[in-house]
Amino acid sequence: MAYGISSILIGEKLYDKSSFGFALTAGVIYFPPREELLIPEYQKNLVPNRISLSLNNIGYKTNFLEQSDILPMKAKIGLFYNVIRNLNMRLGIDLPIDDKIKLGVGAEYNFRQLLFGRGSYEQAIGGNDHGFLGGLSGGFGVKYDKFGLDYALRFYSDLGFLNHLAF
Repeated sequence: MAYGISSILIGEKLYDKSSFGFALTAGVIYFPPREELLIPEYQKNLVPNRISLSLNNIGYKTNFLEQSDILPMKAKIGLFYNVIRNLNMRLGIDLPIDDKIKLGVGAEYNFRQLLFGRGSYEQAIGGNDHGFLGGLSGGFGVKYDKFGLDYALRFYSDLGFLNHLAF
C-alpha cells in the first residue's frame, strides 16, 4: 500500500483586496495480492494491479469582495490494469460535490520505461458540457532516472485546447 498527501495554497489579489485559502489532497493506492487469490488463473487478469482513492481540494477559501467560493472538492476512484507488458489501462470515476459524476478510461504505452504515450476519454453522466470531443485528451512523457517531463493536450470544444506541462 502507498499513500500521500499534498497541500495547496491559494491566493488572489485585486488592487488592495486579497484572499487566501488552503487545501489538502490525500490519496491511497492498494496493490491487491493477485498471486494469492483463490480464483482460476484466467480470472486473475480481471483483478486490477492497483486500486486508488483520492480526496481532492479538502479545505477552505476566504471571502473575496464579499463573495465566497467553495473549492471544487471531489473523490476519485481508479482501477489500474497492466493489459500487456508495456500497456497500462485505467478505469475511473470522479465524484465531485458540485458537478456531474464523470466516468473515464485511459491508456498508457511505454517504450523501454523512457518514452510514454497516453490517451484518455472522460464522459460526464448526463453528457459533457463541451460536446463529445470535450472529454478527449492525449499526451506524452519522457522519463530519465528520477526526472520526468510530461505534456498533455485536452480538447474543450468551443473553448479550444488546454495545454498542460509538468516536470
